[in-house]
Amino acid sequence: MNNAKPISKHEVTRKAGTFGAVTMLSRVLGLVRDMLSASVFGTSSAWDAFVIAFTIPNMFRMMLGEGALAGAFVPLFSEYLHKDGEEKAWDFTNRVITLQSLVLIILVILACFALGGVLLFDISPRLREVLILSMLLSPYLFFICNVGLFMGILNAFYHFFLPAFAPVILNIVLIIVMISVVRVTSISVETKVSFVVVGVLIGGMIQLMSHFRLAVKHGLRFRVIFDLKDEGVQKIWRLMLPAVLGLSITQINLMIDRFLAYIIGEGAASSLYYANRIIQLPVGVFGVALATTSFPLLAQYAAQENKTDYRQTLIHVIKMMIFIAAPATSGLLVLSYPIIKMIFQYNEFDSSSTLTTAQVLFCYSIGLIAYCVSKTVIRAFYSLQDTRTPVKIGLITLVLNVVLNLILMIPLKQAGLALSTSITSFIGLFLLFHQMGKRVGSLMTADLVSNISKAAFCSGVMMLVSYILYKVLDRIIVAPLFNKIMTGIVPVAVGVLVYLAVAHFMNMPQTRELLKLVGIKIPPRTNRVS
Repeated sequence: MNNAKPISKHEVTRKAGTFGAVTMLSRVLGLVRDMLSASVFGTSSAWDAFVIAFTIPNMFRMMLGEGALAGAFVPLFSEYLHKDGEEKAWDFTNRVITLQSLVLIILVILACFALGGVLLFDISPRLREVLILSMLLSPYLFFICNVGLFMGILNAFYHFFLPAFAPVILNIVLIIVMISVVRVTSISVETKVSFVVVGVLIGGMIQLMSHFRLAVKHGLRFRVIFDLKDEGVQKIWRLMLPAVLGLSITQINLMIDRFLAYIIGEGAASSLYYANRIIQLPVGVFGVALATTSFPLLAQYAAQENKTDYRQTLIHVIKMMIFIAAPATSGLLVLSYPIIKMIFQYNEFDSSSTLTTAQVLFCYSIGLIAYCVSKTVIRAFYSLQDTRTPVKIGLITLVLNVVLNLILMIPLKQAGLALSTSITSFIGLFLLFHQMGKRVGSLMTADLVSNISKAAFCSGVMMLVSYILYKVLDRIIVAPLFNKIMTGIVPVAVGVLVYLAVAHFMNMPQTRELLKLVGIKIPPRTNRVS
Protein backbone atom coordinates (compact mmCIF):
# COMPACT_ATOMS: atom_id res chain seq x y z
CA MET A 1 0.00 0.00 0.00
CA ASN A 2 1.24 3.50 -0.83
CA ASN A 3 1.76 5.20 2.54
CA ALA A 4 3.18 8.47 1.21
CA LYS A 5 0.11 10.61 1.88
CA PRO A 6 0.15 14.11 0.34
CA ILE A 7 0.19 17.21 2.55
CA SER A 8 -1.09 20.77 2.10
CA LYS A 9 0.98 23.94 1.73
CA HIS A 10 0.09 24.91 5.32
CA GLU A 11 1.20 21.49 6.56
CA VAL A 12 4.54 22.24 4.89
CA THR A 13 5.04 24.99 7.48
CA ARG A 14 4.11 22.60 10.31
CA LYS A 15 6.48 19.93 9.00
CA ALA A 16 9.14 22.60 8.58
CA GLY A 17 8.57 23.58 12.20
CA THR A 18 9.37 20.05 13.35
CA PHE A 19 12.32 19.84 10.97
CA GLY A 20 13.53 23.25 12.09
CA ALA A 21 13.23 22.43 15.80
CA VAL A 22 15.35 19.31 15.41
CA THR A 23 17.76 21.20 13.19
CA MET A 24 17.97 23.91 15.86
CA LEU A 25 19.00 21.23 18.36
CA SER A 26 21.61 20.06 15.88
CA ARG A 27 22.90 23.58 15.32
CA VAL A 28 23.05 24.29 19.06
CA LEU A 29 25.03 21.10 19.57
CA GLY A 30 27.13 22.15 16.59
CA LEU A 31 27.87 25.44 18.33
CA VAL A 32 28.78 23.57 21.51
CA ARG A 33 31.08 21.42 19.39
CA ASP A 34 32.61 24.53 17.82
CA MET A 35 33.01 26.19 21.22
CA LEU A 36 34.94 23.11 22.34
CA SER A 37 37.04 23.07 19.17
CA ALA A 38 37.77 26.78 19.57
CA SER A 39 38.83 26.16 23.16
CA VAL A 40 40.97 23.11 22.34
CA PHE A 41 42.43 24.13 18.97
CA GLY A 42 41.81 27.90 18.61
CA THR A 43 42.82 29.06 15.13
CA SER A 44 45.87 26.78 15.03
CA SER A 45 47.43 25.35 11.90
CA ALA A 46 46.33 21.83 12.90
CA TRP A 47 42.67 22.88 13.08
CA ASP A 48 43.03 24.82 9.81
CA ALA A 49 44.12 21.53 8.23
CA PHE A 50 41.09 19.67 9.62
CA VAL A 51 38.72 22.41 8.42
CA ILE A 52 40.09 22.08 4.88
CA ALA A 53 40.11 18.27 4.93
CA PHE A 54 36.57 18.01 6.33
CA THR A 55 35.28 20.39 3.65
CA ILE A 56 36.10 17.85 0.92
CA PRO A 57 33.76 15.00 2.04
CA ASN A 58 31.07 17.56 2.85
CA MET A 59 31.30 18.87 -0.71
CA PHE A 60 30.86 15.34 -2.09
CA ARG A 61 27.93 14.86 0.30
CA MET A 62 26.20 17.79 -1.34
CA MET A 63 26.97 16.48 -4.82
CA LEU A 64 26.37 12.73 -4.42
CA GLY A 65 24.18 12.55 -1.33
CA GLU A 66 21.56 15.01 -0.15
CA GLY A 67 22.33 17.42 -2.99
CA ALA A 68 22.34 16.56 -6.68
CA LEU A 69 21.43 12.86 -6.48
CA ALA A 70 18.67 13.43 -3.92
CA GLY A 71 17.43 16.37 -5.99
CA ALA A 72 17.09 14.08 -9.00
CA PHE A 73 16.01 11.00 -7.02
CA VAL A 74 13.04 12.37 -5.02
CA PRO A 75 10.91 13.51 -8.03
CA LEU A 76 11.52 10.19 -9.82
CA PHE A 77 10.90 8.11 -6.69
CA SER A 78 7.67 10.06 -6.06
CA GLU A 79 6.63 9.48 -9.66
CA TYR A 80 7.18 5.72 -9.33
CA LEU A 81 5.46 5.70 -5.96
CA HIS A 82 2.32 7.55 -7.05
CA LYS A 83 1.98 6.09 -10.56
CA ASP A 84 3.50 2.58 -10.49
CA GLY A 85 3.29 1.54 -6.84
CA GLU A 86 5.82 0.73 -4.14
CA GLU A 87 7.26 -2.45 -5.68
CA LYS A 88 8.60 -0.67 -8.75
CA ALA A 89 9.67 2.30 -6.63
CA TRP A 90 11.75 0.04 -4.37
CA ASP A 91 13.26 -1.84 -7.35
CA PHE A 92 14.33 1.53 -8.74
CA THR A 93 15.72 2.48 -5.31
CA ASN A 94 17.79 -0.71 -5.04
CA ARG A 95 19.35 -0.02 -8.42
CA VAL A 96 20.30 3.51 -7.34
CA ILE A 97 21.70 2.38 -3.96
CA THR A 98 23.78 -0.34 -5.63
CA LEU A 99 25.22 1.99 -8.24
CA GLN A 100 25.94 4.84 -5.81
CA SER A 101 27.64 2.51 -3.31
CA LEU A 102 29.88 1.09 -6.04
CA VAL A 103 30.83 4.58 -7.23
CA LEU A 104 31.60 5.69 -3.67
CA ILE A 105 33.80 2.67 -2.94
CA ILE A 106 35.80 3.38 -6.10
CA LEU A 107 36.09 7.07 -5.16
CA VAL A 108 37.38 6.27 -1.67
CA ILE A 109 40.02 3.87 -3.03
CA LEU A 110 41.15 6.32 -5.72
CA ALA A 111 41.30 9.17 -3.19
CA CYS A 112 43.54 7.16 -0.86
CA PHE A 113 45.91 6.20 -3.67
CA ALA A 114 46.02 9.72 -5.12
CA LEU A 115 46.61 11.47 -1.79
CA GLY A 116 49.13 8.84 -0.75
CA GLY A 117 51.01 9.40 -3.99
CA VAL A 118 51.28 13.14 -3.39
CA LEU A 119 52.66 12.47 0.10
CA LEU A 120 55.66 10.73 -1.48
CA PHE A 121 56.86 14.09 -2.78
CA ASP A 122 58.64 16.86 -0.88
CA ILE A 123 55.75 19.14 0.15
CA SER A 124 55.24 21.72 2.88
CA PRO A 125 54.34 20.49 6.39
CA ARG A 126 51.02 22.37 6.31
CA LEU A 127 49.96 20.76 3.03
CA ARG A 128 51.13 17.34 4.23
CA GLU A 129 48.91 17.70 7.29
CA VAL A 130 45.88 18.50 5.11
CA LEU A 131 46.52 15.51 2.82
CA ILE A 132 46.95 13.04 5.70
CA LEU A 133 43.69 14.14 7.32
CA SER A 134 41.95 13.97 3.93
CA MET A 135 43.07 10.34 3.54
CA LEU A 136 41.82 9.44 7.01
CA LEU A 137 38.46 11.09 6.36
CA SER A 138 37.89 9.55 2.91
CA PRO A 139 35.75 6.58 4.18
CA TYR A 140 33.32 9.17 5.54
CA LEU A 141 32.35 9.78 1.90
CA PHE A 142 30.70 6.36 1.70
CA PHE A 143 28.71 6.84 4.88
CA ILE A 144 27.49 10.40 4.48
CA CYS A 145 26.65 10.24 0.76
CA ASN A 146 24.49 7.16 1.29
CA VAL A 147 22.90 8.87 4.29
CA GLY A 148 21.92 11.69 1.93
CA LEU A 149 20.25 9.24 -0.43
CA PHE A 150 18.29 7.61 2.39
CA MET A 151 17.22 11.08 3.53
CA GLY A 152 15.65 11.54 0.10
CA ILE A 153 13.82 8.22 0.41
CA LEU A 154 12.39 9.16 3.81
CA ASN A 155 11.45 12.66 2.64
CA ALA A 156 9.42 11.14 -0.21
CA PHE A 157 7.28 9.57 2.54
CA TYR A 158 7.07 12.99 4.25
CA HIS A 159 9.25 11.65 7.06
CA PHE A 160 11.55 14.50 8.10
CA PHE A 161 12.45 13.85 11.73
CA LEU A 162 15.35 11.39 11.37
CA PRO A 163 16.94 13.23 8.40
CA ALA A 164 16.93 16.37 10.54
CA PHE A 165 18.24 14.41 13.55
CA ALA A 166 21.19 12.87 11.66
CA PRO A 167 23.59 15.79 12.31
CA VAL A 168 22.68 15.58 16.02
CA ILE A 169 24.22 12.10 16.06
CA LEU A 170 27.49 13.34 14.59
CA ASN A 171 27.63 16.35 16.92
CA ILE A 172 27.08 14.20 20.02
CA VAL A 173 29.90 11.86 19.01
CA LEU A 174 32.30 14.76 18.32
CA ILE A 175 31.40 16.53 21.57
CA ILE A 176 32.18 13.33 23.50
CA VAL A 177 35.52 13.03 21.70
CA MET A 178 36.51 16.66 22.33
CA ILE A 179 35.53 16.55 26.01
CA SER A 180 37.62 13.39 26.32
CA VAL A 181 40.78 14.99 24.89
CA VAL A 182 40.42 18.60 26.11
CA ARG A 183 42.24 18.05 29.41
CA VAL A 184 44.78 15.53 28.13
CA THR A 185 47.98 17.55 28.01
CA SER A 186 50.30 14.63 27.30
CA ILE A 187 49.33 14.39 23.61
CA SER A 188 49.95 16.88 20.83
CA VAL A 189 47.32 19.03 19.12
CA GLU A 190 47.80 16.97 15.95
CA THR A 191 46.98 13.76 17.83
CA LYS A 192 43.87 15.35 19.30
CA VAL A 193 42.74 16.25 15.78
CA SER A 194 43.22 12.59 14.78
CA PHE A 195 40.80 11.56 17.54
CA VAL A 196 38.26 13.99 16.08
CA VAL A 197 38.67 12.27 12.70
CA VAL A 198 37.88 8.91 14.32
CA GLY A 199 34.78 10.49 15.85
CA VAL A 200 33.63 11.68 12.42
CA LEU A 201 33.90 8.14 11.02
CA ILE A 202 31.99 6.61 13.95
CA GLY A 203 29.27 9.25 13.65
CA GLY A 204 28.91 8.57 9.92
CA MET A 205 28.45 4.83 10.52
CA ILE A 206 25.74 5.41 13.11
CA GLN A 207 23.91 7.83 10.82
CA LEU A 208 23.87 5.36 7.93
CA MET A 209 22.65 2.43 10.03
CA SER A 210 19.79 4.45 11.58
CA HIS A 211 18.55 5.72 8.19
CA PHE A 212 18.77 2.28 6.59
CA ARG A 213 16.73 0.77 9.43
CA LEU A 214 13.91 3.32 9.04
CA ALA A 215 13.86 2.89 5.25
CA VAL A 216 13.35 -0.84 5.84
CA LYS A 217 10.35 -0.01 8.05
CA HIS A 218 8.89 2.01 5.16
CA GLY A 219 9.17 -1.01 2.86
CA LEU A 220 12.74 -1.19 1.55
CA ARG A 221 14.02 -4.73 1.01
CA PHE A 222 17.54 -4.11 -0.15
CA ARG A 223 18.88 -6.28 -2.94
CA VAL A 224 22.00 -5.72 -5.00
CA ILE A 225 20.72 -4.88 -8.49
CA PHE A 226 23.29 -3.61 -10.96
CA ASP A 227 21.46 -2.44 -14.08
CA LEU A 228 22.86 0.52 -15.98
CA LYS A 229 20.28 0.02 -18.75
CA ASP A 230 17.29 0.60 -16.46
CA GLU A 231 15.21 3.54 -17.72
CA GLY A 232 14.93 5.10 -14.25
CA VAL A 233 18.67 4.83 -13.59
CA GLN A 234 19.50 6.40 -16.95
CA LYS A 235 17.03 9.21 -16.32
CA ILE A 236 18.37 9.93 -12.85
CA TRP A 237 21.90 10.21 -14.19
CA ARG A 238 20.75 12.54 -16.97
CA LEU A 239 19.15 14.74 -14.34
CA MET A 240 21.98 14.37 -11.87
CA LEU A 241 25.00 15.18 -14.02
CA PRO A 242 24.14 18.88 -14.50
CA ALA A 243 22.80 19.00 -10.93
CA VAL A 244 26.18 17.84 -9.58
CA LEU A 245 27.56 21.20 -10.57
CA GLY A 246 24.37 23.19 -10.04
CA LEU A 247 23.55 22.20 -6.46
CA SER A 248 27.17 22.10 -5.37
CA ILE A 249 27.98 25.66 -6.45
CA THR A 250 27.71 26.87 -2.86
CA GLN A 251 30.10 24.15 -1.72
CA ILE A 252 32.54 24.89 -4.54
CA ASN A 253 32.41 28.59 -3.66
CA LEU A 254 33.02 27.68 -0.02
CA MET A 255 36.02 25.58 -1.00
CA ILE A 256 37.43 28.45 -3.06
CA ASP A 257 36.83 30.87 -0.18
CA ARG A 258 38.62 28.60 2.29
CA PHE A 259 41.61 27.96 0.05
CA LEU A 260 41.97 31.69 -0.60
CA ALA A 261 41.65 32.28 3.15
CA TYR A 262 44.38 29.69 3.64
CA ILE A 263 46.59 31.82 1.38
CA ILE A 264 45.76 34.99 3.34
CA GLY A 265 47.45 33.58 6.43
CA GLU A 266 47.10 31.58 9.62
CA GLY A 267 43.70 31.88 11.26
CA ALA A 268 41.89 33.21 8.18
CA ALA A 269 40.39 29.84 7.20
CA SER A 270 39.32 29.20 10.79
CA SER A 271 37.59 32.58 11.17
CA LEU A 272 35.81 31.98 7.87
CA TYR A 273 34.76 28.54 9.15
CA TYR A 274 33.44 29.79 12.50
CA ALA A 275 31.50 32.65 10.87
CA ASN A 276 30.03 30.23 8.35
CA ARG A 277 28.95 27.96 11.20
CA ILE A 278 26.95 30.84 12.70
CA ILE A 279 25.34 31.84 9.39
CA GLN A 280 24.41 28.21 8.76
CA LEU A 281 22.27 28.23 11.92
CA PRO A 282 19.39 30.25 10.40
CA VAL A 283 20.05 28.80 6.94
CA GLY A 284 19.81 25.25 8.29
CA VAL A 285 16.96 25.82 10.71
CA PHE A 286 14.76 27.86 8.36
CA GLY A 287 16.10 27.74 4.81
CA VAL A 288 16.83 24.03 4.60
CA ALA A 289 13.74 23.12 6.66
CA LEU A 290 11.28 24.88 4.35
CA ALA A 291 13.12 23.83 1.19
CA THR A 292 13.23 20.19 2.29
CA THR A 293 9.63 19.87 3.48
CA SER A 294 8.17 21.67 0.44
CA PHE A 295 10.22 19.68 -2.08
CA PRO A 296 8.14 16.43 -2.09
CA LEU A 297 4.89 18.43 -2.35
CA LEU A 298 6.23 20.51 -5.24
CA ALA A 299 7.40 17.29 -6.93
CA GLN A 300 3.89 15.85 -6.50
CA TYR A 301 2.23 18.93 -8.04
CA ALA A 302 4.76 18.89 -10.88
CA ALA A 303 4.01 15.21 -11.61
CA GLN A 304 0.28 16.06 -11.66
CA GLU A 305 0.96 19.12 -13.87
CA ASN A 306 -0.94 21.21 -11.31
CA LYS A 307 0.65 24.57 -12.08
CA THR A 308 -1.77 26.64 -9.95
CA ASP A 309 -1.15 24.83 -6.66
CA TYR A 310 2.55 24.53 -7.53
CA ARG A 311 2.97 28.31 -7.91
CA GLN A 312 0.84 29.12 -4.85
CA THR A 313 2.81 26.69 -2.69
CA LEU A 314 6.16 28.03 -3.90
CA ILE A 315 5.17 31.66 -3.23
CA HIS A 316 3.76 30.68 0.18
CA VAL A 317 7.08 29.07 1.14
CA ILE A 318 9.10 32.04 -0.15
CA LYS A 319 7.01 34.50 1.89
CA MET A 320 7.49 32.44 5.03
CA MET A 321 11.21 32.13 4.27
CA ILE A 322 11.63 35.91 3.95
CA PHE A 323 9.53 36.55 7.06
CA ILE A 324 11.87 34.35 9.12
CA ALA A 325 15.19 35.22 7.46
CA ALA A 326 14.71 39.00 7.66
CA PRO A 327 15.00 39.29 11.48
CA ALA A 328 17.85 36.77 11.49
CA THR A 329 19.69 39.02 9.03
CA SER A 330 19.02 42.12 11.12
CA GLY A 331 20.18 40.49 14.33
CA LEU A 332 23.41 39.19 12.85
CA LEU A 333 24.22 42.53 11.20
CA VAL A 334 24.02 44.59 14.40
CA LEU A 335 25.09 41.92 16.89
CA SER A 336 27.82 40.00 15.04
CA TYR A 337 30.54 41.04 17.52
CA PRO A 338 28.73 40.20 20.81
CA ILE A 339 27.43 36.93 19.33
CA ILE A 340 30.91 35.76 18.32
CA LYS A 341 32.32 36.97 21.63
CA MET A 342 29.69 35.07 23.65
CA ILE A 343 30.01 31.80 21.71
CA PHE A 344 33.70 31.50 20.88
CA GLN A 345 35.92 33.86 22.92
CA TYR A 346 37.45 31.39 25.38
CA ASN A 347 41.03 30.22 26.00
CA GLU A 348 42.89 30.10 22.66
CA PHE A 349 40.17 32.09 20.85
CA ASP A 350 41.18 35.63 21.85
CA SER A 351 39.73 39.11 21.23
CA SER A 352 41.63 39.42 17.95
CA SER A 353 40.02 36.19 16.70
CA THR A 354 36.63 37.53 17.80
CA LEU A 355 37.04 40.77 15.86
CA THR A 356 38.13 39.16 12.58
CA THR A 357 35.44 36.46 12.80
CA ALA A 358 32.74 39.07 13.58
CA GLN A 359 33.76 41.04 10.49
CA VAL A 360 33.38 37.91 8.37
CA LEU A 361 29.99 37.14 9.95
CA PHE A 362 28.75 40.67 9.22
CA CYS A 363 29.58 40.26 5.53
CA TYR A 364 28.02 36.78 5.35
CA SER A 365 24.84 38.12 7.01
CA ILE A 366 24.19 40.54 4.15
CA GLY A 367 23.32 37.61 1.88
CA LEU A 368 21.34 35.52 4.40
CA ILE A 369 17.93 36.02 2.75
CA ALA A 370 19.39 35.11 -0.64
CA TYR A 371 20.97 31.92 0.77
CA CYS A 372 17.65 30.79 2.27
CA VAL A 373 15.30 31.61 -0.61
CA SER A 374 17.68 30.23 -3.24
CA LYS A 375 17.55 26.80 -1.61
CA THR A 376 13.80 26.59 -2.16
CA VAL A 377 13.83 27.95 -5.71
CA ILE A 378 16.63 25.58 -6.76
CA ARG A 379 14.70 22.65 -5.27
CA ALA A 380 11.64 23.91 -7.15
CA PHE A 381 13.52 23.59 -10.45
CA TYR A 382 14.51 20.04 -9.49
CA SER A 383 10.89 19.17 -8.72
CA LEU A 384 10.16 20.14 -12.35
CA GLN A 385 12.97 17.73 -13.36
CA ASP A 386 14.89 20.76 -14.66
CA THR A 387 18.48 20.54 -13.47
CA ARG A 388 20.00 22.57 -16.29
CA THR A 389 18.71 26.02 -15.38
CA PRO A 390 20.26 26.10 -11.88
CA VAL A 391 23.60 24.91 -13.26
CA LYS A 392 23.72 27.73 -15.82
CA ILE A 393 22.97 30.30 -13.14
CA GLY A 394 25.38 28.58 -10.77
CA LEU A 395 28.23 28.84 -13.26
CA ILE A 396 27.58 32.56 -13.67
CA THR A 397 27.67 33.16 -9.91
CA LEU A 398 30.74 30.94 -9.54
CA VAL A 399 32.73 33.05 -12.00
CA LEU A 400 31.49 36.28 -10.42
CA ASN A 401 32.40 35.02 -6.96
CA VAL A 402 35.97 34.19 -7.98
CA VAL A 403 36.42 37.61 -9.59
CA LEU A 404 34.97 39.45 -6.59
CA ASN A 405 37.03 37.29 -4.21
CA LEU A 406 40.26 38.34 -5.88
CA ILE A 407 39.19 42.00 -5.80
CA LEU A 408 37.75 42.21 -2.27
CA MET A 409 40.27 40.00 -0.46
CA ILE A 410 42.98 42.61 -1.01
CA PRO A 411 41.44 45.41 1.10
CA LEU A 412 39.11 43.33 3.32
CA LYS A 413 41.02 40.02 3.60
CA GLN A 414 38.74 37.13 4.67
CA ALA A 415 35.79 39.49 5.20
CA GLY A 416 36.03 40.32 1.50
CA LEU A 417 35.55 36.64 0.66
CA ALA A 418 32.32 36.59 2.68
CA LEU A 419 31.07 39.83 1.11
CA SER A 420 31.69 38.39 -2.36
CA THR A 421 29.55 35.37 -1.47
CA SER A 422 26.69 37.63 -0.34
CA ILE A 423 26.74 39.79 -3.46
CA THR A 424 26.81 36.86 -5.89
CA SER A 425 24.05 35.07 -3.93
CA PHE A 426 21.65 37.94 -4.57
CA ILE A 427 22.59 38.03 -8.24
CA GLY A 428 21.93 34.30 -8.46
CA LEU A 429 18.56 34.66 -6.69
CA PHE A 430 17.45 37.36 -9.14
CA LEU A 431 18.29 35.07 -12.08
CA LEU A 432 16.51 32.10 -10.46
CA PHE A 433 13.35 34.18 -9.96
CA HIS A 434 13.47 35.38 -13.56
CA GLN A 435 13.80 31.87 -15.00
CA MET A 436 11.18 30.32 -12.69
CA GLY A 437 8.78 33.06 -13.73
CA LYS A 438 9.06 31.83 -17.30
CA ARG A 439 8.05 28.32 -16.19
CA VAL A 440 5.13 28.91 -13.82
CA GLY A 441 4.38 32.62 -13.96
CA SER A 442 5.97 35.56 -12.16
CA LEU A 443 6.82 34.95 -8.52
CA MET A 444 7.04 38.67 -7.75
CA THR A 445 3.34 39.11 -7.10
CA ALA A 446 1.94 42.20 -5.40
CA ASP A 447 1.39 40.11 -2.29
CA LEU A 448 5.04 39.00 -2.21
CA VAL A 449 6.32 42.55 -2.76
CA SER A 450 4.09 43.74 0.09
CA ASN A 451 5.44 40.92 2.26
CA ILE A 452 9.03 41.95 1.52
CA SER A 453 8.34 45.62 2.28
CA LYS A 454 6.67 44.85 5.60
CA ALA A 455 9.43 42.43 6.62
CA ALA A 456 12.05 45.09 5.79
CA PHE A 457 10.28 47.69 7.94
CA CYS A 458 9.89 45.28 10.87
CA SER A 459 13.57 44.35 10.56
CA GLY A 460 14.60 48.00 10.62
CA VAL A 461 12.72 48.57 13.87
CA MET A 462 14.26 45.42 15.32
CA MET A 463 17.80 46.52 14.36
CA LEU A 464 17.37 49.89 16.06
CA VAL A 465 16.01 48.41 19.29
CA SER A 466 18.60 45.60 19.41
CA TYR A 467 21.53 47.94 18.80
CA ILE A 468 20.45 50.45 21.45
CA LEU A 469 19.85 47.68 23.97
CA TYR A 470 23.26 46.14 23.25
CA LYS A 471 25.02 49.47 23.81
CA VAL A 472 23.15 50.07 27.07
CA LEU A 473 23.89 46.59 28.44
CA ASP A 474 27.53 46.76 27.36
CA ARG A 475 27.93 50.01 29.29
CA ILE A 476 26.15 49.09 32.53
CA ILE A 477 27.25 45.45 32.98
CA VAL A 478 30.82 45.38 34.28
CA ALA A 479 31.43 41.69 35.08
CA PRO A 480 33.15 40.26 31.95
CA LEU A 481 31.42 36.87 31.76
CA PHE A 482 27.98 38.26 32.64
CA ASN A 483 28.50 41.05 30.09
CA LYS A 484 29.44 38.51 27.44
CA ILE A 485 26.30 36.42 28.03
CA MET A 486 23.78 39.25 28.47
CA THR A 487 24.94 41.34 25.49
CA GLY A 488 24.79 38.24 23.30
CA ILE A 489 21.38 36.92 24.37
CA VAL A 490 19.12 39.75 25.58
CA PRO A 491 19.30 42.03 22.48
CA VAL A 492 18.55 39.01 20.25
CA ALA A 493 15.56 37.87 22.34
CA VAL A 494 14.09 41.35 22.71
CA GLY A 495 14.71 42.07 19.03
CA VAL A 496 12.75 38.98 17.95
CA LEU A 497 9.83 39.95 20.20
CA VAL A 498 9.84 43.48 18.76
CA TYR A 499 9.89 42.07 15.22
CA LEU A 500 6.90 39.79 15.91
CA ALA A 501 4.98 42.60 17.62
CA VAL A 502 5.50 45.03 14.73
CA ALA A 503 4.71 42.28 12.20
CA HIS A 504 1.44 41.53 14.00
CA PHE A 505 0.62 45.25 14.09
CA MET A 506 1.15 45.30 10.31
CA ASN A 507 -1.14 42.26 10.01
CA MET A 508 1.39 39.88 8.45
CA PRO A 509 -0.30 36.43 8.36
CA GLN A 510 3.05 34.68 8.78
CA THR A 511 3.09 35.88 12.41
CA ARG A 512 0.00 33.86 13.26
CA GLU A 513 1.13 30.85 11.25
CA LEU A 514 4.50 30.83 13.00
CA LEU A 515 3.13 31.32 16.52
CA LYS A 516 0.53 28.60 15.90
CA LEU A 517 3.39 26.10 15.63
CA VAL A 518 4.21 26.68 19.31
CA GLY A 519 0.57 26.61 20.41
CA ILE A 520 -0.04 30.37 20.47
CA LYS A 521 -3.18 31.45 18.64
CA ILE A 522 -3.81 35.13 17.99
CA PRO A 523 -6.62 36.65 15.89
CA PRO A 524 -5.91 38.89 12.89
CA ARG A 525 -6.11 42.63 13.55
CA THR A 526 -8.34 43.20 10.50
CA ASN A 527 -9.93 41.11 7.78
CA ARG A 528 -7.42 39.95 5.22
CA VAL A 529 -7.22 37.92 2.06
CA SER A 530 -5.28 34.71 2.73
